Amino acid sequence: MAVEDLRLPPNRIDTIAEFEAVKRFGVQAAGGADAATAAVVAELADLVARGELEVPIAGVFALDDVREAFRQLELRHTRGKLVLRL
Repeated sequence: MAVEDLRLPPNRIDTIAEFEAVKRFGVQAAGGADAATAAVVAELADLVARGELEVPIAGVFALDDVREAFRQLELRHTRGKLVLRL
């Protein structure tokens, strides 16, 4: 899908793969590592504790079943996080 087809302001579009679009259209290129600060994690934990943020869990796997978890991930049909239980 072309950026022009989205009809959104460039600051509402974030890419993790198409870095030419950052230069060409002025979209963002912020990945997960950009938000991995102690302050962000603390804020997210607080939101979860207050019940204001729900993290959907698509599946829970025992650590011995890590291969099955990766198979599920490769299908690209998960809606939520996959959790490995120790």
